[in-house]
Amino acid sequence: MTPPSEGSLTSEAQIEVVWAALATPAETGGATISSYSLEWHAGGADPLATWVSLVGDLSDNPGTSYIVTNGIIRGETFSFRLRARNIWGWGARSAESQIVASRAPA
Repeated sequence: MTPPSEGSLTSEAQIEVVWAALATPAETGGATISSYSLEWHAGGADPLATWVSLVGDLSDNPGTSYIVTNGIIRGETFSFRLRARNIWGWGARSAESQIVASRAPA
């Protein structure tokens, strides 16, 4: 699974996280994806921070974007990862991606 990336709606107050839908039989195991689970750790680059599910674990999220507004600090780096679920269960998590919250020019 390709790691999530920064969306065009990212600003000082929010981070838009976007990802590519899994579509081919090789990617989906031949079954429709029912949910994408997006996780982050709000500890920025701290490797000891705990990963937290933002969307898709407790209820289905078939979408390919999510906007984070709580806990965003201008100029800070946040880490995200993604996984997908279908009738066969959860797939492997993507590699981490880092997204920096925007900061207004000085």
